[in-house]
This record gives sequence, C-alpha cells and structure tokens, in this order.
Amino acid sequence: MRALLPRSAPAALAATLLLAACGRDSEPAAPEIRPVRTVTVVKREIGETVAFTGRIEAENETRLAFRIGGRMVERLVNVGDRVEPDQLVAKLDPQDELNGLRAAQASVTAAKAQLAEAQSEFDRQKFLLARDVASQEETIPSNCVTTVATACKARNAYSIEATGVIS
Repeated sequence: MRALLPRSAPAALAATLLLAACGRDSEPAAPEIRPVRTVTVVKREIGETVAFTGRIEAENETRLAFRIGGRMVERLVNVGDRVEPDQLVAKLDPQDELNGLRAAQASVTAAKAQLAEAQSEFDRQKFLLARDVASQEETIPSNCVTTVATACKARNAYSIEATGVIS
C-alpha cells in the first residue's frame, strides 16, 4: 500500500482537511441592536421661569428716623433703593414746627414787652430815688424784675434759634 500512495499524499490530505475546516459556515451574525436614549434639540428661551413664595430681606438694613415727630407728606425713596449720604429721604409736614416757631416768637414779643415794662418801672424808681421820694428797698425789686425780664427775653430768643428756622 505504500506503493500506491506517494510520499506527499499524507501532507496533501492533512492540508485538505485543514482547508476544509477553515471554510465559511454561514452568513455572519447581525450585530446586536442596543437601546439608546435620545434628546431632540429645540431653540427656546434660556432657563425656566420659577416662582417661589417667601420674603427677601437685606443683609444690612438701616433703620431711619426723624429727629422730630410729625406727619410724613412725601417719601422720595422706596424700599431697596440705594441712597447717598445727605440725600433727602422724606419730607415732614412743617405745620407743627411752624406753630412752635410762632409760639416762640410770641414768647419773645411778650418778653420784650415785659422787659420794656420792667425797664420803665426801674427807671421810674431810680428817678424817685434820686429825688428822695422812694426808698432803696423799693428800687431793688424793680432791678430784679428787669434782670428776670432780660433773661426771659434771651431764653425765648434762644428757643427760636434752636428750631433752626429763620423767619
């Protein structure tokens, strides 16, 4: 049997078997389809409108007050506005202060009248003392009344200046 098969026959047989094993079996398998999440891009306004309930408060808040009382007639700034130093914030009704000024002016006028009366009485007492018609004891109270009237006039004039209103 050796004579029937050439020497290269087993090598050819092995090569044929190997090539037959490498052949195509069937069509290649289709790739597996995997699910994918997609988003459609659409042009619209930036951000969404969101509404919240609550109260917003400033971190630094300054309480304002007037040096005097009265009814506010005008407010020139609102809550949250930025204000500068010496900026007018509100106006008060000046009627109360004007009434106080008029009362102080009336007091000064009354004090001037009292001073004129006391000065007149003092001058009369001095005249009578010079003629020896009045005594020294009667003249001293007139001098005191004149001094008190002068002090009242000065006090009332100062109260007008203290209001800061010039008539």
